[in-house]
Amino acid sequence: RPYQQQTIDQIDQKLREGKKRILMVAPTGAGKTEIMGKMIERSVKHNFPVVFVVRRRELVKNASRRFAKNGIDHSVFMSGSWRFDAKKLVQIVSIDTMKARKAFPYNEGGCLVIIDEAHLNYEIVFEMYPKAFIVGGTGSPWTKHVEKYEDFVQVVEPYELRDMGYLVPAKFYVPHLINVADVKMRMGDFDQKQLESVVTNSAVVGNIVQDYIDLGQNRPSVCFATSVNHSLQLTHAFLDAGIPAIHVDAHSTEEERDRAKIGLENGTIKVVCNVDIFSTGWDAPCVSCVIFARPTFSLAWFIQSSGRGLRTHIDKED
Repeated sequence: RPYQQQTIDQIDQKLREGKKRILMVAPTGAGKTEIMGKMIERSVKHNFPVVFVVRRRELVKNASRRFAKNGIDHSVFMSGSWRFDAKKLVQIVSIDTMKARKAFPYNEGGCLVIIDEAHLNYEIVFEMYPKAFIVGGTGSPWTKHVEKYEDFVQVVEPYELRDMGYLVPAKFYVPHLINVADVKMRMGDFDQKQLESVVTNSAVVGNIVQDYIDLGQNRPSVCFATSVNHSLQLTHAFLDAGIPAIHVDAHSTEEERDRAKIGLENGTIKVVCNVDIFSTGWDAPCVSCVIFARPTFSLAWFIQSSGRGLRTHIDKED
């Protein structure tokens, strides 16, 4: 797409100006991974190593699938991966594995480091790659962690993607307000323990299920809860109402996560309940309803989570 090439051109210009840490702001649906893929292909042509840094197994797997699909030969530096090969020019790296093993591919010389979901904490990458060109990508640059970058590039806005047909328009409903008047703030958001005691009230849970029945149109949905206990409670409430639902958390196996995604796609599951597993980087275009059972003050989290329902899909208008 023209704006994707324009993004790369602007990043190039910033690098030529001597800036080595550039933040690429690309909203949901802009094709952030495609843009990064083109930058990686070009680096490989010039025999220049690339370290693609990702957080969480699901995002590592997604990146590897996308790169393989685009013909980018790569290694996966993550515990349990069969794809690891230290000689590969392109390394998809789990930051957790990087920290645990105290191993940082290609950090002794020049390389291109690309950070996915750059609004999160990747401080160790900046410390361990002082000679690298670093490009971070995010759709929600409203956290303190983006202060590590010297400059930024943003070529396209979400409403422009919608008008070009790359995102669907959104409808918002607020059928019930959750009373959070007595919940204290902690680190810029609601105190999670206090919030859990409010949202796990049976009346609140019942309202959320009933709102889906009244407004959700039986659409494939992702539901964001406050805690694992809350997510499990919501899952049981949906099931009790005859709505096929499944819970996924950090301890769920890859098979369970795949079952949730495939179930949404084939209609055997209507609601996937989670806390934060599917708020970033999870592509399930069939999702056409997002349920916020978790009040939040975090703009970054809200933008990322709401984006799970905005991608285009056949038979999906909004």
